Amino acid sequence: MEIREIPERNEANVKLAFERYNETPFFDEANEKVNPEKVVQTSSFRRTTHG
Repeated sequence: MEIREIPERNEANVKLAFERYNETPFFDEANEKVNPEKVVQTSSFRRTTHG
């Protein structure tokens, strides 16, 4: 997890990594392209109040 705050815009960017750890016995390696083992997502959050 990585958090980058931007105080002049009252905003923060958060970078999260999700990992798949519980696979069924029917999981096929061909699904790796559609459902990768590790997904990294960046989201922005903005402060909504002045307090």
